[in-house]
Amino acid sequence: MTSLTEYYVSLQKIYQAKAEADCVAMEHRVKDILKRIGRHPDSISRAYIKTFCKNARKLRVSCFHQLTCVVASLYSRNLTYYRMMRLTVKTYSF
Repeated sequence: MTSLTEYYVSLQKIYQAKAEADCVAMEHRVKDILKRIGRHPDSISRAYIKTFCKNARKLRVSCFHQLTCVVASLYSRNLTYYRMMRLTVKTYSF
């Protein structure tokens, strides 16, 4: 497979143009959100947004349950076991 410098440079320019378009779209989205929550639209700088877009490929999404849901689930499950054990003890009591 051969590659010419002109092809590489043109492909690089295409990727740079796409990255810039994505950054502009993100900037508009951030400004809309800032307006909606009552903050000044320029409170987050363009350079900061550009850095975020540049490093966004390293982000990972992690979904966790709320601690209150986990505790409630454990409490409910333990309460059910406790009730079953108490019924068993009452049933087999002499």
